Amino acid sequence: MHSILTPLALWRKFDDSQPLNEFIVKREEKDGILYSFLCFSGRKTETGRVRIYGLFARPAEGESFPAILLLPDAGKGFDRAFIARFVRLGYAVFTVDYSGKDEGRERYTVYPEDIPYANFATVGRHMDYVDDDAIGTSWYEWTAVGRYALKYLKSRPDVSKIGVIGIRTGGEIAWKLMLSPDVSCGVPICAAGWIAYRGINKFQKDNELLIDNERQRFLAGVDSQSYAQFVSCPVLMLCSTNDGRFDYDRAYDTYSRINSKVDCVISYTVNNSSYIGPQGLTDLDMFLAKYLKRQHVFIPKPLDITVFIDEEGDLVANVKKDNRGESVGVHLFLAEDCLVSSQRDWRESRRKKKENENSVTFYLDAYENAKTVFVFAQAEYSSGFTASSKIAFKEIDGAFRNGIPRTRILYSTEEGNADCFACSDVADYSFGDCILDGSVCRPVLTDAFKGIKGVCSERGLKTFRINNPIYRPSEDALISIDFCGWEAGFVCVRIAEIQEGRILPYVAKVWLNGSRGWENSVLQPGDFKTQEGQPLKSFSTAISLSFTANFKFCLNNILWL
Repeated sequence: MHSILTPLALWRKFDDSQPLNEFIVKREEKDGILYSFLCFSGRKTETGRVRIYGLFARPAEGESFPAILLLPDAGKGFDRAFIARFVRLGYAVFTVDYSGKDEGRERYTVYPEDIPYANFATVGRHMDYVDDDAIGTSWYEWTAVGRYALKYLKSRPDVSKIGVIGIRTGGEIAWKLMLSPDVSCGVPICAAGWIAYRGINKFQKDNELLIDNERQRFLAGVDSQSYAQFVSCPVLMLCSTNDGRFDYDRAYDTYSRINSKVDCVISYTVNNSSYIGPQGLTDLDMFLAKYLKRQHVFIPKPLDITVFIDEEGDLVANVKKDNRGESVGVHLFLAEDCLVSSQRDWRESRRKKKENENSVTFYLDAYENAKTVFVFAQAEYSSGFTASSKIAFKEIDGAFRNGIPRTRILYSTEEGNADCFACSDVADYSFGDCILDGSVCRPVLTDAFKGIKGVCSERGLKTFRINNPIYRPSEDALISIDFCGWEAGFVCVRIAEIQEGRILPYVAKVWLNGSRGWENSVLQPGDFKTQEGQPLKSFSTAISLSFTANFKFCLNNILWL
């Protein structure tokens, strides 16, 4: 009979008493950092022991350091730039490979032949299903690697406290490691469990999961929300909206399961696709400084938010702050009628209706015919830390006084900001293919030609506004865009739509003559084609719009004709 193992039952008898048998592969020193590439032994199976490959880095000067166990996303290698960044801040960093055999890498963790599914490249069903029990999954093997990594760190005389950072799949492993009393704090990034619910949107009406015995085994022993209640160390959850691999709608559900006596905070990066913005990196630094270096840092509680139609008929949101600290700004974001979290156009609601010492009430200027609204708040504190609220959801029955009608103007710089845009081409400016470094700036308004401003970014522009009911075009619409280029060349305009559950990009190229004057282009759906030459049928099915070029350009006046 197959066993349904809870987190405590699964790990109660785990054996980490085997000797490490450490072997140094290579040592090097660069820019004041000592790097040690090493192997050590992990858990024992019926045919042998796991041989774990890792990289330990520490400052060249000093005797003892707080350490970070850094777990990358599955299939990713060691990010030397990310590691070096933390070492320069005074940490030791240990990153281990848990993905196993990879034809593209010379060295990796070697798993015994009786657990081939521990290799990410050949994981098969063992990542998404529990056919027998949770011990027979890749998650068990990957967490076992993490447990032996903790043992290795504890064995080092130059390591004091230990924190865990995990990115995506590594973040799901981090949740499982945070049960260990050896972990002083944990930071899961774009990881909050609910993997069993993948493809089931939280707020859709038929969102119930068909739970058979296999799903029960997965939910109990693998999914991170089942681990949250047993976590005893401080937790920082960093979430990115519009991330196709991570359902931030459910992140707060995991957060709310953490014991209320545990210090924890949740923070969202808005409209940045799958990336955590620079503010998230600042929060990460402050969080680690508090719990690994014992620095005095104010860590706020999440904001409390309620959405309602008030006695005057206005749709509003009330946000309660954490008054233990001094807030220097409260921001409110809303989206309408989009159940798929990764496709929402989040925009800031700036109009305040009422404010006092404890709370702020915002007008929610939503689409006048909206049936549902999604809302969350974020506060900045004088300490430099940010905190978010849950994602509030409200179904709207009837009209409200402050509704906004549909418009043909998708974007104009007369709005006075570029908040609906994010950078579209930032992969080369990120740590762990997930966290943007400080060099990535948000799009800005810049002077272009004859005093007319345009929205500009040296790393491309992307907006989900095309998927907002206020701005969504009719089926037969054309799109008009004003461009201004600093050089002659092509701007690639991309439309993304969903077909059979996957994102399909369509591309059109617009030539700019580089005269620094404004040039208008009118495009029809058929101008956009897939790589195979399939034309776009209508703009009305698009979920995002992006612009890239290998030279500086700006744009204005995006209109539907």
